[in-house]
Amino acid sequence: MKKLLLLLGSATLCASGASTTVSCFWSKPSEEEETKQNLYTAIKNKDLGEIKNDEESTIFTSLKELNPELEVDDIEIINISSTGAKVKAIESSKLYFGDAQLTFTIEDYIPDGRQELVDVIANSYLGELDNNQESTIKAVVEEQNKNIDMSQINITNITTTSAKLTAKADSTSYRGSVTVTFKIKEVVVKKELIEVITQPALGRLENNDQNTISNAVKQKNPSVDMSQITISNITTTSAKLTAKADSKDYQGSTTVTFTLNDAILKKELTEVITKPALGRLENNDQNTISNAVEKNNPSVDMNQITISNITTTSAKLTANTNSKDYQGTTTVTFNLDGSSINKEDKTLVGYWYEWGGSYQVKPNLTELPSSYNVIDLSFLYATAPYQMPVFQVNDPVSLKTGITYQHSLGHKVLVSMGGQTGDSMKFRKGQEAELKAAILKAINDYDLDGLDIDWEGSCLADRESQEVTITVLKEIKDEWKAQGKNFIITMAPEMPYLKNSSLNSGASYIPFLKGLDDYYDWINPQFYNGWAFGPYVEQAEANKLGVNPLEIITNDDEARRGEFYYVMTKYLTTTYSRYNDFYLIEPERFVLGASTNEPAGRGAATETAIKKSYKLLAEDGIYTRGLMTWALNFDNYDGNIISNNQTIYFKRWSFAKWYDETHGTEFD
Repeated sequence: MKKLLLLLGSATLCASGASTTVSCFWSKPSEEEETKQNLYTAIKNKDLGEIKNDEESTIFTSLKELNPELEVDDIEIINISSTGAKVKAIESSKLYFGDAQLTFTIEDYIPDGRQELVDVIANSYLGELDNNQESTIKAVVEEQNKNIDMSQINITNITTTSAKLTAKADSTSYRGSVTVTFKIKEVVVKKELIEVITQPALGRLENNDQNTISNAVKQKNPSVDMSQITISNITTTSAKLTAKADSKDYQGSTTVTFTLNDAILKKELTEVITKPALGRLENNDQNTISNAVEKNNPSVDMNQITISNITTTSAKLTANTNSKDYQGTTTVTFNLDGSSINKEDKTLVGYWYEWGGSYQVKPNLTELPSSYNVIDLSFLYATAPYQMPVFQVNDPVSLKTGITYQHSLGHKVLVSMGGQTGDSMKFRKGQEAELKAAILKAINDYDLDGLDIDWEGSCLADRESQEVTITVLKEIKDEWKAQGKNFIITMAPEMPYLKNSSLNSGASYIPFLKGLDDYYDWINPQFYNGWAFGPYVEQAEANKLGVNPLEIITNDDEARRGEFYYVMTKYLTTTYSRYNDFYLIEPERFVLGASTNEPAGRGAATETAIKKSYKLLAEDGIYTRGLMTWALNFDNYDGNIISNNQTIYFKRWSFAKWYDETHGTEFD
């Protein structure tokens, strides 16, 4: 079957009346039009006739054969379908401007039910974007085209104004390509305070009042506008300057230092204890902690410091009242060795589901490796906004048998709420009781231990829905606590939604993390399907890894995936990074989430990456709760898989083995 597309293109239109006078709109040609040829007129033959296929190279060849004078190096082909394509002048062309529509038929073409991407993308202009990263473009395309499946589409040819979407070769839903355009939002450039305050040493001051400090800053830095700056964290030797939220010229913060007249010069303990992460300790006795502090900070005099508030992971250091060198307090962190670590605090999470697919085998919960001590059942979900979520399985009897078996091992089984539900996970105020009943029905029907929040898509921008859900989960947890039980609450956020800035820009997990701070047990962020997303590597970590400061290591960088896991984990747990601005989570409430292999999720775990990141974190004294994987079904597969155009043998339960050989060794 052959298709024919009507010849389309841009043309100058003139309207003539019945008289001999012709009426046309005319304007002076632009400079571009005077020096370049309109591509529409340059292409004499726009109907290419019958061609072998709709590949770009085939279209180029046919176009050149029919238009031999055309310089094809100055043009590009976009919006390819089975019946035509658009050709446009490249931005740097010195010969042409404009575009033209080509038509053709394909030899022996038989429609297969796939949609043309040029028809699927209802609006090819995406509007203003924060940036032109692949992940940003993907998210906006999904937002504007609710039913599109981006897993079947490649994004390429990204520029500052456009990108090309092409159906994958194995796509079952789409064919062809389309070019989308956008505009990058203009960023108001504000100066960092650290660059503005070029003279932070203020010298000797009469006192440390705000006015005194402000005047001293102004005297040392005459061009600074102190009305745009707040002064806080005042000590006897320093103060913090922070740009106000509405500052038009400044951003960030910096510290100024000074000496008070007649004051005894003492250092803040936060300045003295430069390495507060002590790593692994044999026990949490005062002597053990004191020795570790001295080992990490050789110049410190522990005789002038008191250790208090000791827990299994931290202790408070306070300068003695009669200390001649120190003042203030600070906190040190550590992990305990051997038997003093509660094995139940270490976690290997695996997601389980019933639907099938390539390179996966649905496991029974009775056959899992014992390392998997938390199972997340997928999914408790709603099919439309403001409807209550339900959890449905095909074989509830078998599932309940598996849950009983896992409980006999002391393991926990949760239900995961959400998944790729887009805008369906939305609830209004007044629906709290209804939502609570829906959650407890799933919990009670299957004797589950808690709930995992795995919201994705536009529902994460609905603050009312998040607030309703937070209220319900807090009520359930409080009720269980009164009964002597723990209702486990976990979360599985995608990486961009962990930035503090996401709270004010749309989809965000920050409301959940703040609203449930005293309630949630851990989070297992999804370090996969990140496309080109990745953190900026700050100076200290750049030195350690041998990379350039502020270089980005992306989720797609397979060779450096271990480094990616390391930097992401560090900047989400123990080290705030101004350039990445992630919300910080305690290491003991942090579980690194990775897809089992590439078929499970792009940017997947490998044995090398898991072991390397664990080693790098351990060197920094950072020990987290464990690992999570999507999904048990993929880890249960044994055989060859095709990954990045390579055939790789995947051995059954590999992910569990990687956990055993890293986090599992903490019990040896």
